[in-house]
Amino acid sequence: MVGIPDEHRTWVWPILLRQVPTPANLPRTLDFCEGGENEMLLDREIVKSIENDISRTRNLTPDQVAPMRRVLIAFASRNRRVGYCQGMNEILAILLQYMDESEALLALVLLIEVLLPAYHVDSMIGLHTDCAVMNTLLKQNDPELHTHLTELGLNMEILCTKWLVTCFLTSLPSFCGLKVIDMLLARTQEKQRASRVLLGVGISIFFMLRENLLEAKDAGEVLLAVNEYFAREMAKTTTEMDKFLDFCQAIIEQLQPDIVEDFRS
Repeated sequence: MVGIPDEHRTWVWPILLRQVPTPANLPRTLDFCEGGENEMLLDREIVKSIENDISRTRNLTPDQVAPMRRVLIAFASRNRRVGYCQGMNEILAILLQYMDESEALLALVLLIEVLLPAYHVDSMIGLHTDCAVMNTLLKQNDPELHTHLTELGLNMEILCTKWLVTCFLTSLPSFCGLKVIDMLLARTQEKQRASRVLLGVGISIFFMLRENLLEAKDAGEVLLAVNEYFAREMAKTTTEMDKFLDFCQAIIEQLQPDIVEDFRS
């Protein structure tokens, strides 16, 4: 899987974003990026959470700190239902590598509000739903592994929450995470069904780890196997990871949008 060449993301990503209508109230929010007057309207706990997470964001350069703060404040001011949720900082850090603040805010709005179905609201209802979908997919495609994990007391929310809310950006190598974002943005017209990309990547990881997980004797060994897998992935070359992403792509193509919607209902 080639994906979008890195040097072209600065112009390809904005084109992909324009495939869906711009939210009606976004221009006002973009104005907020230029100043801090709207910050006074936010709950101080939200501002504090944003500032704390900015300091913990991976691969954030010093010149991205102020833009990240402005965009997250602008998003929280615009969308009071979501406000701010952990994981948004990691997504935004990647967006700011290839976009200016206005484009990054638009991309964040589309990802959080359109493509990822209610992953980041307080109830995380969309996240719970897609964890249940992941559970159903594993049960249908590998009942032995599903039964084993269930008997060990593990559920998909324990295993998959971090993967989904960060779009795998904190788990896979950065160049691999970028290709996950490529696949999401390439499906903007699918709206909430685009999150089948994340479901496909997640199920692919379970398939790749199958033998290790079946050998695990308790929940701790399962989590250790998953963490060790990601540590190994971080050291792999682009060519090796492209083979993994090709496998993910094949799984994603089998997860047709209508199938995902049926599982969610």
